Amino acid sequence: MKFMRPVTREIICINVAAVVCTYIQVMWAAPDGPSARDLSGSPISYLHWFCLPVLLFLNVLLLTLGKRGHTSFIQGVYSTSLLTACWLVMNYLEFADRVASWSTFSALEIWSSVFMTSVLTIGVCSTVFFFIHYRFIRIKS
Repeated sequence: MKFMRPVTREIICINVAAVVCTYIQVMWAAPDGPSARDLSGSPISYLHWFCLPVLLFLNVLLLTLGKRGHTSFIQGVYSTSLLTACWLVMNYLEFADRVASWSTFSALEIWSSVFMTSVLTIGVCSTVFFFIHYRFIRIKS
């Protein structure tokens, strides 16, 4: 039976980059105003709960892609795409909690508003994450 290799420094750095980019992206894209959940002004108190499923999915994806022998570029594209999708859902939840809960919005209006406010933040954070990921995976290969 093959033993799994120990967690490497590169994987830890990719996980840290994912968490840092997630925190920056959600804090940057979070709409102003109190939360309908607890009336706080910042999502920092519960943001770690958003990061846990993202890290779980990211590590499963990295394990799967690593086992199949994909190139570092493809691994970076898939990982960044996964994070982008997760960030878009997080921004949707934040907007629905902070803005849409105090007013009337249709689902289409919520998604269009979230998409328009998330383009810059997700674009910048996903670019940064892709280059960090690509650098560490290339070093490992």
